[in-house]
Amino acid sequence: MKINVIDEDIIIYLNKYYTKQIDFLDLNTLEEYMNDLFLKLKNCYNLKVNGYYSIDAYIDDNYGVIITMKHEDIEYYDYLIDQIDTQVTIHSNAKFLYKIADFFGAKNCLNNIDYSLYKYDNELYIKLNGQIDSINFGNLLEYCKEICYDIDGIMKKNNLLFYNK
Repeated sequence: MKINVIDEDIIIYLNKYYTKQIDFLDLNTLEEYMNDLFLKLKNCYNLKVNGYYSIDAYIDDNYGVIITMKHEDIEYYDYLIDQIDTQVTIHSNAKFLYKIADFFGAKNCLNNIDYSLYKYDNELYIKLNGQIDSINFGNLLEYCKEICYDIDGIMKKNNLLFYNK
């Protein structure tokens, strides 16, 4: 689990081995998991989590899950010290892009893999179009600077450099 905190917003990266037992589409399982996650953020990472959060969970078959928690300021409702209210949106078929520092090194991990290469703002991004085995995926992550879940602007057709099938 990797956590990025920007002001009061939190981004949590969970690889697929960490989340393989969790069914994010089952509401009871999701609620139980989110309660455990909030406790872990508070107790293990010493993060103050209270108030109203808009939560998006992006689920990708190759990577796992990225959870974004955007803190919303709601003036008309006072939350107690440890009280949390959420609005959760699940994006079950999300595709992630992997911002690559060294394409030629990463290319060795992509032999016989269906992928697309995009260029956006002088950065290179790889989109996996099919499954990749865990060893090659781990090697790909070694060359990855960032995992992008908000990919609409990057994937415009004119940004596509290469499609390997």
